[in-house]
Amino acid sequence: MTLRVVLVDDAETDRKHLPRRIQDLSDDEIEVFALPPPPDLDLEEVLSANADLFLVDYELDTRQVSGSVAPYMGMTFAARLREVRPAYPIVLLTRSNLPAWTAAQRTARAGSTFDDIMYKDTGLDADPLATYAKLVSLARGYQRLRKSSGRSLPALLGLLQTDDVGWEKAEEALPPPDDWREFEAAHWIRSVLLRYPGVLYTTAHAATAVGVSLDDFKREQVLDLLRDAEYRGPFCEEGPYWWRHKLFDIAYRLSGTSNSELGLRERFRLASANMLGFELAPSKDVETGAVPADTVCYLLEVPVRIETSLPYQPDSRPPVMESARISFKAVRESNDVEEMHVEAASRTRLDELRASG
Repeated sequence: MTLRVVLVDDAETDRKHLPRRIQDLSDDEIEVFALPPPPDLDLEEVLSANADLFLVDYELDTRQVSGSVAPYMGMTFAARLREVRPAYPIVLLTRSNLPAWTAAQRTARAGSTFDDIMYKDTGLDADPLATYAKLVSLARGYQRLRKSSGRSLPALLGLLQTDDVGWEKAEEALPPPDDWREFEAAHWIRSVLLRYPGVLYTTAHAATAVGVSLDDFKREQVLDLLRDAEYRGPFCEEGPYWWRHKLFDIAYRLSGTSNSELGLRERFRLASANMLGFELAPSKDVETGAVPADTVCYLLEVPVRIETSLPYQPDSRPPVMESARISFKAVRESNDVEEMHVEAASRTRLDELRASG
């Protein structure tokens, strides 16, 4: 089914070219209607398009052919749109040069106004497949939320398509209360469950958890072994994501009781090699090459070992989620490491790493 997207943009050139660029990504799965910002926040024309998703330009300060300039910014328009269409996703578009982590933080805080920030140039040009996946995921995810049989917490947990253990873990992740609205549920799923490792894992976390290199984890034969652990709930198209408890259940079951003196990661690789007929490369620490890595760097999203990383506290994630860590490599190479998020006991080590870099 074709997804209908409404683009509200003040620049005529963007209203001409952005729809074509987005539609070229989708092989006719997405249809984009471009409109100028309406005067006085009049939403009649915007709403009449029956969109599955709204794209709103952040600036909206270009003078139109009629001579008018919108007396509001994109954030104001998004807030008004969310007020009258709380069951539909809203994405802000911008050319502002925000670091990726800043955009993620702003999105995480602003769930009641918009769902995501996307970049007109770097997003569409540098990573078009990720852009397409996010648009489709948002539109389809909200569709599933709108079709929910109720607005109770059990109804929301049921949409996640998991077992009793998954429900129990998800309940510990501070979900919205009964009578939730679609944008509240979407914000919780995307900005909590999918963002922080602990209930669900990204592929990087999943591969590291079972001790397999990212490249080998992505091999179809390996994915088939772990398919029952894959998350299939709303917004899954942005993934894949994996249920942590199911992942470990499968790993323990496949590993059996042989080689009990070895850790789970080593046993899983040995058992998988026997089943698949080829050896799986282990997850390696990016700092030392030691195997297996046992955690993932918060900033770089690469496997590391606890010994070559520092505790990091960049957010107020629910206690059920795993604590963040930053690798020594990130400390040396990234300007995004903020000292205030490093535990006081580790700051001397932080200074030593920076000095040695």
